[in-house]
Amino acid sequence: MDERLLDEILATDKRIRYVGIVNDKLENLMVKARAGLELILDKCEAEEKLVMLAGPIILGTLEKFSDKLGNLVCAGARFKRLSLIFLKVDGMNIVISTDPVPPYSIMKKLENKLLTIVEK
Repeated sequence: MDERLLDEILATDKRIRYVGIVNDKLENLMVKARAGLELILDKCEAEEKLVMLAGPIILGTLEKFSDKLGNLVCAGARFKRLSLIFLKVDGMNIVISTDPVPPYSIMKKLENKLLTIVEK
């Protein structure tokens, strides 16, 4: 994994605030925030609780339904102060925070971009 992936995800939409990626073994943590961003969550909360714990737990739980519903593409959560997008791509758990907007339009952009990147 390399930092270019983080940059490409951040460049997908100006409303993306933060990206964190960890593999299925909970190793190789990579994180990056949008330049000049004032973080809502502190660094520890973002890296340890959101990327290392919440992402894999949420994605792992939802994947348990894949035998009946098909492969999980992405999941979103909207809070008053920000939205979260959870994606599972090629063995990577990706957690993205965005400005507090409905996450669907950003999810669709990310899905298209990440599938293109992974297929390269």
